[in-house]
Amino acid sequence: IGFCLNRVSFFIDETDHPQQRPRPNNRFPFPTYKWVIILLCVTFMVLVATIPAISWSVPEWKEDNAPFTSTTLPSQPPSARSNNTRLPRLQHSQPAIQLPSTCISYVTIVPDSAGLGHAHATRNSALLAALALVDLGVCFAYAPVRTQKGIWEPFLGFGRGFPRQSDVLQNTSLTQVQLNGSREYPLKNVVESIKANFTPNTVYMLGQHQDTFDHCPSAPLLRTQYLEARNKRPIKTRLSPSSECWNVVMHVRRGDVKEQKVGRDARVQPNDYFQNVRKLLDEAVSKVPQTQTTKKDSLCYHIFSQGKRDIQAQLQRDFPGATLHMDTEDRQTFHSFVTADIFVGSRSRFSHLPAMLSNHIKLMFSPYHYAVDCDDLWVAVDRDGIFDQEKFGWLWQWYTSQNQTSA
Repeated sequence: IGFCLNRVSFFIDETDHPQQRPRPNNRFPFPTYKWVIILLCVTFMVLVATIPAISWSVPEWKEDNAPFTSTTLPSQPPSARSNNTRLPRLQHSQPAIQLPSTCISYVTIVPDSAGLGHAHATRNSALLAALALVDLGVCFAYAPVRTQKGIWEPFLGFGRGFPRQSDVLQNTSLTQVQLNGSREYPLKNVVESIKANFTPNTVYMLGQHQDTFDHCPSAPLLRTQYLEARNKRPIKTRLSPSSECWNVVMHVRRGDVKEQKVGRDARVQPNDYFQNVRKLLDEAVSKVPQTQTTKKDSLCYHIFSQGKRDIQAQLQRDFPGATLHMDTEDRQTFHSFVTADIFVGSRSRFSHLPAMLSNHIKLMFSPYHYAVDCDDLWVAVDRDGIFDQEKFGWLWQWYTSQNQTSA
């Protein structure tokens, strides 16, 4: 682009000063080759401006366009109804949350300005408080997160159906009440305080850092909103086609953490943690009877991470045969987490949120400062990368039997 602008400026300058640079006496101000260069430069700049928009709107595989089928599991498997086989408890099969038809008062919060995971967690605390106060006619006033220049709002679609915070705060007939709160102050205490002092026509503002341990109750609602957003605006994933293998995605958190302390109890988990998980997954899958399916009975491992060349070299060395995705666009990474057949998360809110939206199997570090047992599709992993292989085997047999036709 810089070259093109430089060339165009040079040619124009040449035209403005004919006495300094005489040109042939013909009907065109420039020689033909200069017109060709300008035309090529303009075409190039138009392509640079339009290609990102084109790639954003075109899905990579057909299943990204399918309404809910690529990431939804049935709550009542037909094969299990007839023989009383134990069924997993599925959070996303719970009845839809009924929101108030008329808003008497509101609960809202100014989301934290940190990364997506933290900003959403604080905002979601306000949503959970409002849901606990539905009987009083309390509505959740939605506030967008401002992190990363607002790219997440149209992508996630979490604001659909909620009144906007900006509109609510501009309503002069409403009284605003600021509440104190933090992660250490239980959300249930906030809810009880509002109940005890409830008045109509009030906007209850939660403390900016208010958080809670259990975000699970909002998962069915958020998942519905997310899937509707993906139907309207599909996005590419970086996973293998579903007909080839089962996709295992590992979020090996590295480059986004300022303190690069690696350890079993640190924010950055060592590579051998994920190596142990991979070894146990392979063992557990090998023990499960193979299903009559057109899918191959193999696992395709995908490692998503960030960092410099030394980190990339370490990951390539420690995860042979896996596909390495370094510094992938954040929304593509997020959607790959949601749609993986098996998702192995890090100690990260950026892992926890897509795990909540996913209706597939997820292996999450435990204990964590958020609940990692929303339903039976969550499998806890300890600090050494060890998990309950018997539980996983039962889930895997059920999961593959329900997805035979997805190949």
